[in-house]
Order: sequence, then structure tokens, then C-alpha cells
Amino acid sequence: PVDALMIRKQAYWSYFAGGYHTYGNTNVWNFGTYAPEGTQDWKTALLSPGAESLTVLRRFMDSIPWWKLAPSSKVLLRRRIGSTNRMHIALGASDGSGAVVYVSGPDKVTVDLTTIKTAKNAGATWVNPRDGTARAAGEYPTTGEHTFETPSGWSDALLVLDGGIQADRPQRIPQ
Repeated sequence: PVDALMIRKQAYWSYFAGGYHTYGNTNVWNFGTYAPEGTQDWKTALLSPGAESLTVLRRFMDSIPWWKLAPSSKVLLRRRIGSTNRMHIALGASDGSGAVVYVSGPDKVTVDLTTIKTAKNAGATWVNPRDGTARAAGEYPTTGEHTFETPSGWSDALLVLDGGIQADRPQRIPQ
């Protein structure tokens, strides 16, 4: 079944691979004009968990310098890249200032922290792609590999490794 987790996986896999993802909801597309395919009112569908997940994705991408990032899974991820249904994928900053890993299910991932060239230590933060909550995960030397385990109870997770990636972030325009 298509649920919010599947929609998140599709979106993060697409963006982190250098592609694009579009999302729609049949209930919204037809604005209630085609009853055979409708399962709920289109206004309610605008607030579906899948749509909310993509709002979190947008806020997350707005919070990082995405223009510095490029697909880097083969460079960053050392172990447990995943399988068809649980593939983990990473972005690395072109200037070595940080990285982001999407972990598509509860798991452990080993990351090569030597790819972070701008700091002796990288700050690690877990971000829950379901609701955008963040949890500090510590600081780690950028001299080797480190294995990270997703927070308990999370269906998927973003691991942000910051070696200065946020330092030159532009000010956001108030909404």
C-alpha cells in the first residue's frame, strides 16, 4: 500500500540520487469531481500524512545548503547500503563541509567521516522525516568511520553531519 513512509522513501531516494520527485493525491487532483476514484474529501487529503511528509522534506531542504550537495552514497556509506526496500542514500557537500544520509528504515549505517574536510569533528544530528523533529547525536572525529544507529521507534531517519555546512547558509525570507 502507498503510505506516508513509501512516499518519503520515493522522495528522498529521488532527490538524494540527483533526480526529482513529484507527489500527488488522486483525491486532490480531481477536487471531488470523479467520485469512483475518491476516498476522501480533497480538502482533507491536502493534510494527508504523505503530504505532510513532503512539507517536512521541503523545510529540511530549505534549512541546508542543498546547492553544495551531490549524490555520494558510494563514498560516504561503508556498510549497510541496504536493499531494494531499505536502501540508504547519502549526499556530500562539494567543499567537504558536511553530509546528509537518508536511512530508509530502522538500521545501522557506517559513514566515512574523512569526507568531511573542514573540521576536526563533525556534529551529528538525527532528523525525523515524519515530523521534522531533531535530536543531537554527538560529535565525532573526522579521521575515520563511525557507525550510527537510527533512533528507536523511528520508521526512517535523516542523519546530518555538520563540519561547517551550515556556516554560510543564507538568511531565509520570512514567510
